[in-house]
Amino acid sequence: MLPPAIDRNLRRLTQRLRVYVGSGHAAADLISVLDGRRRQGVRESIGSDPGFDAALSALAAALQSLGAAIGDLRGLTCDVVIADRWLLYDVVALDVAQVPRQVARSAVAATLADVGGTRADALEVSWQWQRDGYSVIAMGIQRAWLSQLRELLAQYELATRSVTGEFVAVLNAQRTRLIGPRVVFAVSRNSGAQVALLADGAVRSIAFEAGCNSGTKLVRAAVNAMRVRGEDTTADVDYVIDPGEPPADQREHEHYDVAVPSSAAHWLRVSSPEWAAAL
Repeated sequence: MLPPAIDRNLRRLTQRLRVYVGSGHAAADLISVLDGRRRQGVRESIGSDPGFDAALSALAAALQSLGAAIGDLRGLTCDVVIADRWLLYDVVALDVAQVPRQVARSAVAATLADVGGTRADALEVSWQWQRDGYSVIAMGIQRAWLSQLRELLAQYELATRSVTGEFVAVLNAQRTRLIGPRVVFAVSRNSGAQVALLADGAVRSIAFEAGCNSGTKLVRAAVNAMRVRGEDTTADVDYVIDPGEPPADQREHEHYDVAVPSSAAHWLRVSSPEWAAAL
């Protein structure tokens, strides 16, 4: 048996942590650095309280359980995925080659503050450049919430490596499935769906639809995403969805259909990430 200090250092080199702050549950997963596979994981339900504090309490319980199971979390690098329920998104027109970073930050913050009806200085913002070079996917979270999250991770002496919104994480993982000229892409979870319109691989419009987890509501959200851009809602478009945890009754979700070409009535279903399933 290795001495505790050596065992801890070895774990830091071979394993990392991934945490998920969801809207229905929180997750803490131990991931192998060598092959990216989950070695161990804990899920904690958030319960009936829909607030962010409840989500952090569930994450704290998950971290405590995982720490008890593996012995020590201290020093592990940590990747954080935050559910879209807690975030603001928009597409902001910016010229990659011409806009300084601070100017980009101000533009992103002002846009997201308008979307969320809040102050720009109350938000922590980030963005991902799009392949067209003239726009970004902008993401914002309440600065107070992010501070609470970082304080919680610091209690376990975790080294935060990244903080990513769930839609962006799923979008990046599913790029090869979103190659059509026009694609409506939905990331559906228990609290609602993030629905975006992509054109030639770039997100053109995006909106969170609370409580949107049925076929009819998803189709309505998809049409709205196209109308925001002034798109022809009758033209050809691919419909793709990450539905989260597989539904218990498939008959209630016939719009998730992989046997026929995608349409508003038959969405192409892609595999959901591990963190989305409540084990």
